[in-house]
Amino acid sequence: MKYPIGFSSFGRNIGIKDKTLDFAVIYSNTLCHAAAVFTRNNFPGAPIIVGREHIQDGFLQAIVINSKNSNVATGEKGIKDSRDICEALSVSLGIKAENILPSSTGVIGVPLPIEKLITACSSAKQYLKEGNLEEVAEAIMTTDTSKKISYREIKFGNKEGVMYGIAKGAGMIEPNMATMLSYIISDFLPESGDIKEILKQVVNVSYNCITIDSDTSTSDTVVLMCSGLAGKIPDELFIENFKSIAIDLSKKIARNGEGATKLLECTIEEARDENQANKIGKSILNSPLVKTAI
Repeated sequence: MKYPIGFSSFGRNIGIKDKTLDFAVIYSNTLCHAAAVFTRNNFPGAPIIVGREHIQDGFLQAIVINSKNSNVATGEKGIKDSRDICEALSVSLGIKAENILPSSTGVIGVPLPIEKLITACSSAKQYLKEGNLEEVAEAIMTTDTSKKISYREIKFGNKEGVMYGIAKGAGMIEPNMATMLSYIISDFLPESGDIKEILKQVVNVSYNCITIDSDTSTSDTVVLMCSGLAGKIPDELFIENFKSIAIDLSKKIARNGEGATKLLECTIEEARDENQANKIGKSILNSPLVKTAI
């Protein structure tokens, strides 16, 4: 398995809930062009509030994630905890806290075991291994029964690079991503450099099209990080591979839905526009009667 060059990561257990992996870091040797989209829930989790601030300038160098505890409905303390996590990790990695995006997933309404997380952040650098993203894919799981990974090796002329995506999600899925975390890492950069618009475009035809239980989450996040260390490729080629990964991960999320035994795909033809097609498709797929019948 190949990984995007310039990235290292790890997943480990720090005892948040049990003995499974529950803490992860993705780190880039260089500052990356980055973009993110988040839940539209009116009550976002603390990491979403901090993450929106840190992604505003369009750059990231690391992502820190914990599972088993979502840091949602935790008030000002939860927001401070997210900031403190980024600060502690920034010291360990020798980068700016503003270039770190935090994510949390798991039980709602319970304060983070912040001492465990700060300790884990402070020693993070020693655990980093080149590539190693499948370990992160395992560490972000909650009720997921399997890791969700999708990657593409991309060649353009004499350039070779990798786009690697991971995701988690099994419950509270719909609409606009829901309890879903997904991170896509690339050593290629699209020629236009407009990864924010590319991310929105791809999310709308992938993650935003899935539904399991019609419940909207407070924590969903999709992040795209591009180091550009492999060079630049045409936007069309970048989008083609990104869309392929995003749709693949979206299907893996839906297939692994809590209690799901089937993956349903609904194709709408001759709709007036994309908006109408989406509304019709969601009305069918969200129907308990349709699901029960199938």
